[in-house]
Amino acid sequence: MNKKIIAAFLILSFCFTTGIASAKQPEGAISEAYINIDNVWRASSKGKNQLAKIEKQVADSKQELQTIQNELRSIKEKFDNATTDDQKRELAQQLELKRREFIEKSTIKKQEIDMMRNEAQQAFVEEIIPIINKYRSDQGIMVIHRFSPNNVISVDPQLDITDEVLEIYNKQN
Repeated sequence: MNKKIIAAFLILSFCFTTGIASAKQPEGAISEAYINIDNVWRASSKGKNQLAKIEKQVADSKQELQTIQNELRSIKEKFDNATTDDQKRELAQQLELKRREFIEKSTIKKQEIDMMRNEAQQAFVEEIIPIINKYRSDQGIMVIHRFSPNNVISVDPQLDITDEVLEIYNKQN
């Protein structure tokens, strides 16, 4: 008898919670949606400004690395034209030092740029989460997934809210 009461209770609880969950969602609303936050970031005015700064840093880094490459080329030409073994040994050491400098600088510059990009994106995500949550609540959406072409193969365009959130974000900023 207790098993029947428990089973009935569980069934009633399920029906009650299902009814509440479906009552929260307006008719015709979608239960889940997807957003490509990276696209929102890149298309927003704030994101465009941040990307311009990052691109400037990339250009400056390329110029700095190009200078080192030119120095490497110059040392290599001197090495090729050296006539004594002592000159070749000294120039070979200079080449190796310059090569190491290039590798170290390029690694550091790449890390700096990656860090700039990651920090800018993370700050943007923190800024846009309240907007996404309000949109989700207003639209009666239960779950919003972060869309990434690396993780999701295809999304129904009706479930993609990227453009809507971008429009709301741009209006607020």
